[in-house]
Amino acid sequence: MAAKTLFLTNTALSTIYQEISETSPGAEATTSPVTGWVVAKTAPTVYSEFRTRTERAANTFSGTVVPDGSIDTTNGDCWRTTNAYTGTFAANNWVFTARVRATSAESGADGRCRFRLFRSANADGTSATEITSGTAVGSGVTDLLTSVSQDSAVTVALGAVTLANEYLFVQVAWEIQGASGSSTADVNVRIGTSSTPRPPTRRSSGASPAKTLVPPLVPSHAATSVANVPMWFAVAAAACSAAKISVKSVKASAG
Repeated sequence: MAAKTLFLTNTALSTIYQEISETSPGAEATTSPVTGWVVAKTAPTVYSEFRTRTERAANTFSGTVVPDGSIDTTNGDCWRTTNAYTGTFAANNWVFTARVRATSAESGADGRCRFRLFRSANADGTSATEITSGTAVGSGVTDLLTSVSQDSAVTVALGAVTLANEYLFVQVAWEIQGASGSSTADVNVRIGTSSTPRPPTRRSSGASPAKTLVPPLVPSHAATSVANVPMWFAVAAAACSAAKISVKSVKASAG
């Protein structure tokens, strides 16, 4: 079954959740307003939750491990699909990917994204049910630059996921793994479609990758083929078994 791709956008849904949409917001770019974290010279290991359309201050990092598996329906620590979906995604691997880049300073910041996936019939995220069994921890990025993006990605094996007119929520946080050398160092999320090829994240036996995608913070679910994408989310078409699902911020074509 054909898959749909959902892209992270600059839009806030229900005031507090960043949108993941079936329409690409355009060429790869930093979120506007700038969204992510000021990491400054903060020493590891500390964590800070995502906030929609916000660059969080360095003092929001602490030793409390997040995301904690409980959606913050007041402040919004998730990306949310534009629409509710009905159907079943077959058991398979989901790949969460976040594409990030420094905006203010190239100062050697190291870290990684952390994700949890939820479903809820309520657009505001209340009464949500977690689909993942715990935090999915992305690969680390090192020495972030202002000129080059890096991807933090993780593959999670999930059983069949059935949605009954429900929204998908991706809860996100950043973990500092290495202190930067600048008080203005930051880590910002990227959105859009990149022309830079990326190797496929994973593919099922006998399948060939249809595309190559850049991964920024989101999940990929593949049954026939999988692509690596940044902050976008690929969902199989309505009702029945899904071919693929991906959530990321930036999508890259193979050329």
